[in-house]
Amino acid sequence: KQEEILKQIGNLERTSRHGKIDCFYEAYYHPASKKMPHYEGLWVSTELYTGASLKELIDSKKQKSLPESSETYICEEGLSHLDKNKVIHHDLRPGNIMVASSGDVKIIDFTSATMGLRSRATSGAIPYMAPEVMANIGNNTVDYTTKADVWSLGISVLEMAEGYHRKSDKFSFFISECLQKNPARRPSAEQLLSHPFICNISNERGVKKSIKRHLQKCKGTAHSHYNSLDV
Repeated sequence: KQEEILKQIGNLERTSRHGKIDCFYEAYYHPASKKMPHYEGLWVSTELYTGASLKELIDSKKQKSLPESSETYICEEGLSHLDKNKVIHHDLRPGNIMVASSGDVKIIDFTSATMGLRSRATSGAIPYMAPEVMANIGNNTVDYTTKADVWSLGISVLEMAEGYHRKSDKFSFFISECLQKNPARRPSAEQLLSHPFICNISNERGVKKSIKRHLQKCKGTAHSHYNSLDV
């Protein structure tokens, strides 16, 4: 168990160096006490900011006004970082994509992440799980790559755009690429940065302004990422 926790902290330290990944500050052990018996454990301190998760934006009634490309571009930057740093997130979904009031979009919760370009782990939410990961449930015999996160991104983006009546051809093409059942035919996160749908975005500043406008319409939530890992 201790080895697993140290691995999780190492994942946080390594991934938080990127601007699109939730920033890790420190970890410390809080002993049990009579006054606070429920606070025993290893506590992980990460970034504090106001805003909402992508899931909260999707669930909001005003979701139709959210541009289909906004979070996609910035999340792709985050996924590219994971790919370059040999990390598989394993649990990429709208609830783990945070949208700050500044317009920044960050990937959070690396407690299930594994280091390396290949893994056999079957952690994560099943609705967002890639076929090759599901195939490992119960046997854990087949290696898969960081492209499993690309599948999860595709499902998340499709869920985000569900409120749109009209979807662009580039968007449909992007989703079809993310959701290739055969991982050998599925592009990597870095390759998807050159996809026509992603390249269609003019600039990051414009994306942030669009996100901030949408957040102002939706009720934001203060997120204090001050998490505890059981020991």
